[in-house]
Amino acid sequence: MRYDVPTRWNSAYLMLIRACYLRKTIDQYIHDQEDEAKHLKLWQYKLSRTEWEQVETLIAILLPFKTISVKLQKTSRPRIDHVFWSYENLFNNIDDLQTMLSRPRHRNKPWTKSLAVAVDQMRLKLSKYY
Repeated sequence: MRYDVPTRWNSAYLMLIRACYLRKTIDQYIHDQEDEAKHLKLWQYKLSRTEWEQVETLIAILLPFKTISVKLQKTSRPRIDHVFWSYENLFNNIDDLQTMLSRPRHRNKPWTKSLAVAVDQMRLKLSKYY
């Protein structure tokens, strides 16, 4: 498993993508170690189907940030036009996310409100750097 490092934009993405890759293994381990899992309190970390769905949604949200971050890291001195279009792309992605979360398909899910708040916070944080 990988850990989230608050100072690295990509770390949350990498952690979640790895968890999805290991989903069956993680679930099977907790299931196979049921007695020991209860003793070690691992059972409380077993994700439900809805929580795995949330993880997949978060991966989709974080992918553009990861992609742009890697692109900008490839240059020792990013030019202003690259930086501007990168930020523009990220703001457009946030707009798309806000639109998606307002659609009936997503609006009715219980975790959409907290995700909408997180997307708003993403916009604020990105605006601060911009």
